Amino acid sequence: MNPLPKLTYTQLHQFPRDACEEDDVRPKLDAWAAQFSETCPHHDEPTSRHVRSRHDPLRSDPFPQCQAVEFICHYEPCPVCRLDRAGVALKFQRFSFETFDAATDELRANLAKVQEFAAAPAGFLFLLGRNGTGKTHLAVAALRAFGRGRFFSHADLVNRLRASYGPSGRESDPENEPEDIAEICRRTPLLVIDELGLATGGNDAEVLLHTILDDRVSNYRPTVLSANIPAGDMESTFGSRLADRFREAVFAVLNFTGPSRRAAGNAAYLEAARRHRGESRRD
Repeated sequence: MNPLPKLTYTQLHQFPRDACEEDDVRPKLDAWAAQFSETCPHHDEPTSRHVRSRHDPLRSDPFPQCQAVEFICHYEPCPVCRLDRAGVALKFQRFSFETFDAATDELRANLAKVQEFAAAPAGFLFLLGRNGTGKTHLAVAALRAFGRGRFFSHADLVNRLRASYGPSGRESDPENEPEDIAEICRRTPLLVIDELGLATGGNDAEVLLHTILDDRVSNYRPTVLSANIPAGDMESTFGSRLADRFREAVFAVLNFTGPSRRAAGNAAYLEAARRHRGESRRD
């Protein structure tokens, strides 16, 4: 995967060739940098801002008496930028441990355990239980806290695999190779697979999932798996071989037994949808 792109701003100034950087350039640089905040210009989230100057003699050729100094400010990707690049859907990109509503003893215990995992990911973390109980929220929050990794729904994984069979595959278009989805999932520092079991079946889907998970167990790569199943159904869902390997690699199996909270979030969803529609129109 390519490095995350940086958002960069530049401005060019001309100075006398004998200008002293400390006396002439530095005050201009500081004044120029003061206009930029310490938050991501796209998402208003805290991030790192780096400001520097660079002398560029090639751009001063038309003005032999001057030297060109380019002022540069760039932002590192903020948490939302990183989650977007990781594959997290727009609706989930603001999820964090701070925004999780731990309203019951069970949810408070699950939150604490996921926070422990995210601080030093190791092994497999299973988030199992009913729809709408906070599993995806905590999976995304763990990815946000760790800062590096990829997020896929199970259905998206299978769809991407099958898309590689089509006319854009390697044999028909070698210069535009599709993503090797299995390799991405094997190598990413932290892998989250959400809604496990909702993909359409087929031998290729089963082989893909088995290959990915078996490789991550064997190479000590941390993984979060979310599924709408009770803990007792793990063997029937994953098969006896993988389930047995999970027993060795498991960090925790967390159960979510409460009622769905999605109906209560209907007003907030509609408000966010309207806000996003307005932002899209402005763009």
